[in-house]
Amino acid sequence: GFFQKPLPDVNLIYITKRVIAMDYPFTSESKFSSVSNYLNKTHGDKYLICNMSEKSYPHKNFQGQISDFKFPGHPSPPLGLLFKICSSMESWLNADPENIVVVHCMSGKGRTTTLLSCLLAWAETTWGDGIYDDIAEDGHAGVKFETPKEAMKYICKSRRMSVKNTMLPSQIGYLQYFENILEGVRPRAEPVMLKRVMIGKGVVDMMSPEDKQNYGFEGCRPYLQLYKDGKLIFSTVWQDAQLPNGTRIYSKNAQTNDGETTQIINDDSYSFNNIDCIIEGDILVRCRHIDSSSGKGIPMFRTAFYTGFVPAGEVLRLRKADLDGLSYDTRFDEEMFVDMVFAPVNTKAGYEQEKDTTTPEASNSKQVLKTEGVEVHAEDEIAFNALVASKASFWEELSQRKARRRESIKMRKAKVEAEKLKNQVRANKEKLDDMVDDIPEIVEPAKPSFSILDDGDDFGSNDIDLKEFNKPIVTDDSSWQEELLALSFSGAKAKESVSEEKKTADEEEDKDHNAEEDKQSLSKSGSVDYLDDLELLEKELGIEAEK
Repeated sequence: GFFQKPLPDVNLIYITKRVIAMDYPFTSESKFSSVSNYLNKTHGDKYLICNMSEKSYPHKNFQGQISDFKFPGHPSPPLGLLFKICSSMESWLNADPENIVVVHCMSGKGRTTTLLSCLLAWAETTWGDGIYDDIAEDGHAGVKFETPKEAMKYICKSRRMSVKNTMLPSQIGYLQYFENILEGVRPRAEPVMLKRVMIGKGVVDMMSPEDKQNYGFEGCRPYLQLYKDGKLIFSTVWQDAQLPNGTRIYSKNAQTNDGETTQIINDDSYSFNNIDCIIEGDILVRCRHIDSSSGKGIPMFRTAFYTGFVPAGEVLRLRKADLDGLSYDTRFDEEMFVDMVFAPVNTKAGYEQEKDTTTPEASNSKQVLKTEGVEVHAEDEIAFNALVASKASFWEELSQRKARRRESIKMRKAKVEAEKLKNQVRANKEKLDDMVDDIPEIVEPAKPSFSILDDGDDFGSNDIDLKEFNKPIVTDDSSWQEELLALSFSGAKAKESVSEEKKTADEEEDKDHNAEEDKQSLSKSGSVDYLDDLELLEKELGIEAEK
């Protein structure tokens, strides 16, 4: 990764050349000035700050380039807002190649990492440092990470932080929601009803020393709260107020168990029944312990979810590792779990079930059985349908964008593959040309020449009269003819001539043989003297025929 920390005393880190993560900058005047001076000097007016800390600070120090997003208590930006922030930052980054984004929450960890993980998996932009090379070879435009979880691991590694110490289970859950939508899975638009919540093996000692002394045992006094958009929409305390002694106390070592009078339950599990709360969208669930001495609420655990992805009509089970705040809390049993029972909400209550034919009575019965779903009243049906249509339209728009995004990525990958093929062809051609250049030039050897002179002979033009030399010589001696031909021809021509002259020599030899026979014949006829004179003449001329 790119990873750069330009300010030693400030937790400001470049995740890429165009993405910065930091913690809340206004913890001190010196830190505030250091951050603002650095951003203004380094990036001028080309930075945008995303503040998710729930706290504001002077915008003028940052040239007004700050967007504040508030979602009190929620571990992650609500799912719809998460997409809107990512789209906004994507537009800002694409507006100018020098634009950067700066993201922070209070600690600079959970919320910041959640948003940046989604941004890196969502935005189609240039990050400026080639981190996209891990996915494609072009090194620009597009997303580096296939999923937000891959981006989360990269960010935590860049910041030298472990995932467990950085992210809450609910935040990782929202990364999964975001990935589901990127994969084309649209959340359900209809609301659901939360019927009941059961906590197995969840009784722990949460009492203060004063409460232990007052009650004489250890235990907890839990209550449940539901929040939406930072507002409390349900609390079991409201129901407990109807009980004689208020909220029940649960203990594994209580001496009394008369429940109805003292509200003390001796068990390792507890439940919240008859909640029957219709919920929709992003919901925060908190379980707390009431300290009787101080009246304060002490956190036990919490979780957050989006109703479009919970199983309507079924049970959602969360283990200890799925609950925020329990990762390192050894007070809670490792086998602890939370079951949340949901029911569907429809404009028409209930559904006809298959007829039960197990008994004659059931088979003949015309009664229509209904589920635990809730019916929306006629006067509320218009508002209900409008809500569902609005949610469905939002996710449909995102789905269409996802389809366009997939097509864009497909076209880009095809372009990259075409460019790779083109480069490969070019490289192969260059390699072939280099191979041809490396082949040594084949030089045809010089044809051998034939000469009657020895290497040591000194032959000059004055040594012989060329006119006399070129005169035709009539002779029957084939050796003289070979020497004369060698002066005019060389190499293969000489060889061809020698072959031809050899043939001529053979013919001359035949003539000599015939002459010898004639000589013998003349000798017999008394002409020997004439032949002897002829031989003597040939010797004087230096021409002696082959015998």
